[in-house]
Amino acid sequence: MEQEKDRGSPLDVNMEKGIIRSSSLDSRVAVFGSLGWATMEIELDSIFITGAVVILQRMGYSYGRYLGLIVKRKADKVDPVTVGLANLTVMAKESGWGNLTHSGGDLRSGTFTLVMRDCLFCANVKKKKEPRCHFLVGVLAGFADEVTGFNHRAREAQCFAKDDIHCEFVVERVAEQVDRAAF
Repeated sequence: MEQEKDRGSPLDVNMEKGIIRSSSLDSRVAVFGSLGWATMEIELDSIFITGAVVILQRMGYSYGRYLGLIVKRKADKVDPVTVGLANLTVMAKESGWGNLTHSGGDLRSGTFTLVMRDCLFCANVKKKKEPRCHFLVGVLAGFADEVTGFNHRAREAQCFAKDDIHCEFVVERVAEQVDRAAF
């Protein structure tokens, strides 16, 4: 197994100003703990019940589109569809979400699978019967839509919160996109 090169810290922390910047996102970022994330999900669940899933997925979808825009901007002369999933897995790791890996399919064909180990989004969730990584489901669909120009549906096939060994996501193309306004 090939080991990743150490490219130095992906974060630039300015303790004096209280600012953290991400080199891969070329943006200021915020850091929060997995217990904090779990607390936010519990609060959303208690107020919105089943609507919490929609809220988290839509938040993720918007953020996924943003990540897709970053990949397209940085692609230069390389087709963003070709490098998209590799870039996404690096961004997820650098963001502390866990070890996201591409396990099958590709963006060009329209169907692909990703596996997340050590997932931040379900790390501190009590065991459930349903998958819990709704934000990440939205991120994957939004990212695929933005990078390819087609609409996608994402679902979580396995989830650590359900006692599965890891989280597994399947993303499938469903239709061609119509004109989308950029951010």
